[in-house]
Amino acid sequence: MSVAFLLLVLAIHAPPVNGSRLQVKFESPSQYMVLVDSIEWFKSADTFVRADGNFYTTADGSLSLDRGTSIDYGADVLGSYTKYSQIFRTTSNIRFETYCRLYESRNTAVFGQNFPDGANDTSETGTADHVLSSFPAFEFAPFSHELGILSFKGKQGASETTAFPFKNISEIGQGKDNTGPTVFFTQDLKNSLVVSAFSNFMTASQWLDNDALRYGVMSSVESIPPGYSIETVVQLSSGVNQAMEEWGDALLQFYGKERYAYKRDFAIQKLGYSTDNGAYYYYQTVPNKTYEETILDIHSSAELEQIPYAYILLDSWWYFKGPHNGVTRWDPMPSIFPKGLQYVHEKTGWKQQLHNRYWSNENVYARQNGGLWEFLIVNGSNYAFPMQQEFWKHLLLEKAKSGMFMYEQDWLNVEFDNMPNLTTSATLARQWLLQMGRGAQETGCTIQYCMALARHILQAVEVPAVTNARASVDYHPGNGQWDTGRTAMLAHATGIAPSKDNFWSTQFQPGTHYDGGHANEPYSRLQAASIITTGGPVAPSDKIGYSNKELIMSLCTKDGTLLTPDRPATDIDAYFTFQAFGKGVNGHIFSTYSQLSEDAVVTYVTAVNLVEDYNVSIAEIGYKESTVLLAFEQNSTNVVQKVDASHPLTAKACGQFDFQFYTLAPILSNGMALLGEPSKWISVSRARFQSISYDETSITAEVLGSAGEDVTVHFTSSSSSIFAVSCTLPESGRAQFVGQDSGTGKCIWSN
Repeated sequence: MSVAFLLLVLAIHAPPVNGSRLQVKFESPSQYMVLVDSIEWFKSADTFVRADGNFYTTADGSLSLDRGTSIDYGADVLGSYTKYSQIFRTTSNIRFETYCRLYESRNTAVFGQNFPDGANDTSETGTADHVLSSFPAFEFAPFSHELGILSFKGKQGASETTAFPFKNISEIGQGKDNTGPTVFFTQDLKNSLVVSAFSNFMTASQWLDNDALRYGVMSSVESIPPGYSIETVVQLSSGVNQAMEEWGDALLQFYGKERYAYKRDFAIQKLGYSTDNGAYYYYQTVPNKTYEETILDIHSSAELEQIPYAYILLDSWWYFKGPHNGVTRWDPMPSIFPKGLQYVHEKTGWKQQLHNRYWSNENVYARQNGGLWEFLIVNGSNYAFPMQQEFWKHLLLEKAKSGMFMYEQDWLNVEFDNMPNLTTSATLARQWLLQMGRGAQETGCTIQYCMALARHILQAVEVPAVTNARASVDYHPGNGQWDTGRTAMLAHATGIAPSKDNFWSTQFQPGTHYDGGHANEPYSRLQAASIITTGGPVAPSDKIGYSNKELIMSLCTKDGTLLTPDRPATDIDAYFTFQAFGKGVNGHIFSTYSQLSEDAVVTYVTAVNLVEDYNVSIAEIGYKESTVLLAFEQNSTNVVQKVDASHPLTAKACGQFDFQFYTLAPILSNGMALLGEPSKWISVSRARFQSISYDETSITAEVLGSAGEDVTVHFTSSSSSIFAVSCTLPESGRAQFVGQDSGTGKCIWSN
């Protein structure tokens, strides 16, 4: 008996490590199973690889064992692990290594493939939607058929994500455009497994091959360099939201990205103005004026109305485009900005978020066209691809000097689909995004991804400059793209903010070019509530003179500081159980929170398109059973109701116009509660409230703002009476608001 086989036998029969609920058991080098609490969820299908134009599989012996399973022990940033590895060899003498690292203490398993010798002629003719190598490959044990599935897929940050019962597994995301994380969950939500790529995200694919769910290299890749590897993670957790967050924890920890680093981005902190698709001034100016004059007019109007826009998003209308609308020169056309971007920046004081799309094969930067830089231009393609790191620094530095703080890379899925080398190379797509990211870092800029596939979102864990990504389809007045309840889960898990796009703050804006001049936005309040609860960029897009200032100012402070929650709002878990099992909430209930201290956690619940009433338990929104809350609905009343373990929050059946927005504040041990600013959607934002303290008869809240800003804060007494404390902030912009149980209060100015 070989040492490797002896070790394998010992591993099979060894008891699980204390605290380890996730187990991976190898019965042979090519046969394994995934168990949760000793119950089999997945069992293995065959291992295979394509090379030299041939297909090799363990099923027929053409991929044979070269070295049996060995067991090693080690540690990395995720903790201690046990590693099971084996090496196979094709009949053409190409080695293919497979392995699994099991991190017992965190219930994480990472499966991997390694190509020690590389491989040539690996692609499958005619498709990019399969895999050319398969490990792990899961067939489903009988227990699996009782599971629900959440599948992240589609463009715009996985906007086509769906949840469904196991019997509809054919709906699972797969292939080039629809590979993304998948959550398998039980009806009671006690156990969930998240499965996704863990490395080389731009070439890692998921494929449902009849009854086998396979993970490996995208089937269009033509060759694999020596030493290339690709990994797949399986994360055990509970619930759906918690499972995605813990899966994200593993990714972020492994790649060293801070989850909330994006909060330091200017666009996440300040109110902006947008000219993106759906905006009034998207490919439309003030009559008989240039875009330059139009933007100066927008700025003058905003100053007159005292709407504190701090930056502007300039979409694709300003730069040079060629055949098939590819970018030929990323500079402002003289007819658009006669005096240039820097002139507009200096005249308005607004920073700039600058849009870009795919490169034309006729772009002026390519050496093939007389430029300075190496571009890949494929015969017969209208697209081009930059190959040098230095190009990105050159491109972005010039615009950074003229006011750009954020580079928006749009049309990501179009470039991925139409530039063949991005899907035939094992490395180029990742190189493209890494070079772009390094260029942004070197020039002090951040990046927004737009039209991103789920694989782009995952790749962002390796790109610190990416702070946010579009999490909805393009805005169009009235099109209802307020729903970011699932896409926000993916963005949050991977350490970026979801971006909902722009919105109109009033219903009718005459002269619009949309829908023959008939477009209107009947749900401006829902748009506002949705965009502020994403925690991402907020940029209205109104016609001059048609802004609802009160609604816009409900999103920010006097100086434009956004009043956001701690994390993006997402669908509560009951949404997913209804989609998968028919039990839960039939419609959308989004939840998020602001936490000032361990016992001062204020929650915000949005109910929209509910088919029937739903009782939201305090456990569903993260509170302990002993918590007592005071709730009020933002749209209809300032009367509070008590909510506790015995008295849930009842969200009424509703549509879009009559959506409900509840604020739930905990009653503190002195019987009082901090309700915050009644005029703001996020009434207790940490951008406004720095801290909270209390004694037996009072609450003291430290408030930030601008000098001369009028702020009103609501408290409740121990008898549940609401009272207000108002103050004009001093020169320091800081004050302590003290609410007393007697129903009175005071302000203490702070230096």
